[in-house]
Amino acid sequence: MRLLLALPLLLLPACDAGHLGNPLLLPITGLATAVENTSFNAHRARVSDLLAANQPAVMAEALSTPGPALAALYQTAQIPPASQPAILRDLAEISAAPPADWVERATTIAMVHSI
Repeated sequence: MRLLLALPLLLLPACDAGHLGNPLLLPITGLATAVENTSFNAHRARVSDLLAANQPAVMAEALSTPGPALAALYQTAQIPPASQPAILRDLAEISAAPPADWVERATTIAMVHSI
């Protein structure tokens, strides 16, 4: 009987709760995560709205000479200059996508390359 009661105590060190963090800080980390998610979602919505409103111009500029529509995308999405050539390549690859699909894909591309 004692062995049966002691068995869980022997197995307890095998459980690693280190990935959970300090349980006293869970409310604070949960709140911080909620704030980060809200900020990211707002940023993503701004980028998506800009792409939806300027889709023809962004597509045309991505395939030829960059202009004000791409400049607005770079500024809104906070894309560093080093990532801009990669964005142009990625946008050119999705140029044949249907309009609704294109906006979602372009938003994902911009958010991946944003700061």
